[in-house]
Amino acid sequence: MIRRPSFPLVLVCVLSVAWLAACGGTQGNQGPVVQIEKNAMVKSEGGEVKEPEPLTETSVSAWNLGPTGPLTSDDLRPMMSDGEAYNEKWEFTAYGDPYEVKLKFTVANLGWGDFKGRVNGFIKRTADGKSWKFDKKLDEGKWKYSKDGLFEITMGNFTVRGEPGDFRLTGEFDGHAFDVTLQGNSWRPGSGMTLFGQNLREYSKTATLIVQGSVEGNVTIDGETVPITGRAYANHFATNVGIHEVTDNVVRFRKHTDDLLIEFKHYVSTDKYNRAPFSFLCVSYDGVIVFEATDLQVTATGYFEDPAHPGYVAPHGIQVSAKVGEDEVRLSFPAGEVSINDPLAKLPAIERAVAEQITKPLEFKDDTTWRLDIFVGGYAGTIEDEGSYTTTLFK
Repeated sequence: MIRRPSFPLVLVCVLSVAWLAACGGTQGNQGPVVQIEKNAMVKSEGGEVKEPEPLTETSVSAWNLGPTGPLTSDDLRPMMSDGEAYNEKWEFTAYGDPYEVKLKFTVANLGWGDFKGRVNGFIKRTADGKSWKFDKKLDEGKWKYSKDGLFEITMGNFTVRGEPGDFRLTGEFDGHAFDVTLQGNSWRPGSGMTLFGQNLREYSKTATLIVQGSVEGNVTIDGETVPITGRAYANHFATNVGIHEVTDNVVRFRKHTDDLLIEFKHYVSTDKYNRAPFSFLCVSYDGVIVFEATDLQVTATGYFEDPAHPGYVAPHGIQVSAKVGEDEVRLSFPAGEVSINDPLAKLPAIERAVAEQITKPLEFKDDTTWRLDIFVGGYAGTIEDEGSYTTTLFK
């Protein structure tokens, strides 16, 4: 079915990119980082989460509605939601040696047509950074996915098949090819679902399909096939609502090395939802999840406002803490050097003007050091390194 967009095509495309990035704002003078209220998950028999309190039109139900057990193949299948804002992606990265492989599938209703598919990614030689890219778009009916059994999506000559924690990626393009397997643990914060309002129709959904795993397989460049090994990461995200409608700002940080993964995200909802915050933190070491929490304390130690962008206030240094039983984690970022990126800057002037009538997002990247203090199972440890966190502000 062909349908006219309900708002400008350039805008929905920009907002789609913003959602996907933030899942890698200002609160005016109040500042965008506040203390998170307790969001208890109440489990019923069978491992499902029951509603903790009556819902209203301003409710934000983050991670606490829906099943919370291990991810299954059914959790990964396309949502195929109605509505212009529906956008879903599955992204897989094989940090291999001597080649890295990235494969991303996207399904969206944005713009003209419904359930359009796109597959893109690259093969990159780790020695010198040379890359071979691919990008293919397909109309509805020109791509396929499994409706039962193992999870599978095929778009053109590219396929992912498997289940959470175990995937095989294959692809061929321009005389190049890859066939790699990614294996490791999977994870989601609670149910992985955030639902907005009383009718629970507007949602965002997130999961880490490979938290920290291994890579094995082969890459072919210009007819020469070589084996690769390395580490893996994969995630899944879906939504049917524009981020500017439900989220005022997002703070995010991810550190992924051979033996460590730290993933932190903190959202503050819009005025419509009483600026309710929701967050998650996951720490994995050597492929094992050692700490996870959705009930966090997030505090800004200072704020940054660029005179060239009045009204945009970003945290300049943050502290994060969480406690689950006797286990506790503290993650801190001193104020560092801030750089600002305008996601709309590269658009043609007319398209930019149209988009700015609805939202004017800015990204504030704080290059700094970070420190993780972790107390788990009676053991204590500290990790420090250089890195950055990013705050995306929507106005």
